[in-house]
Amino acid sequence: MKIGIIGSGRMGGTLGKLWAACGHEIMFSSRNPQSSAIQELLKAAGKNAQSGLVKEAVQFSDVLLLALPPEAVDPFLEEIGDLNNKILINATNRRDGKSAGTEVIRLAKNGRVIRAFNLVPWEILSKPKYQETNASIFIIGDDSEAKEVVSKLCKDINFDPVDAGKSENIVPLETAMGLLWKVFSPNFGRDYSFRILRRNQGI
Repeated sequence: MKIGIIGSGRMGGTLGKLWAACGHEIMFSSRNPQSSAIQELLKAAGKNAQSGLVKEAVQFSDVLLLALPPEAVDPFLEEIGDLNNKILINATNRRDGKSAGTEVIRLAKNGRVIRAFNLVPWEILSKPKYQETNASIFIIGDDSEAKEVVSKLCKDINFDPVDAGKSENIVPLETAMGLLWKVFSPNFGRDYSFRILRRNQGI
């Protein structure tokens, strides 16, 4: 699968490297694809990775990972325009009181938006195993086919995908997980996650 990484920092860079190691074709986007930071990222990601401008990454991809800083999300979506039915994995968060999940859906023109990876620290992406189990990734969206694609990408890097319903659940889940973060992070820092135990494994 061809995956465009929009935001090649810690979250985007780590996921891109992991998916490249699984055999997916990755394009890391940057306003300066020849920068030393991007070249180091390409070296670490290996032969399945390349770099390009943001618009090139959008054109290249079957799936886009949106992992930009909060202040860069709205300008990107306004600039890029029509996403032509591409799957857009929204891993962003906001600090202005608005929901990053609902705002991206509102602004992503003709994008099949799936909310995922926003509720895990980037530090655990490359080490999702905890003792004998692995961490869950919550997936929210209204497009069942797109959710299946994102679920497979989660499984590829050893996460447990959990279907958390449709877009109406975005704000409740963001709110609940934000409260849990405040409770647990003082004791556990950023090296913790959640696992949903269920009788019916689902996706």
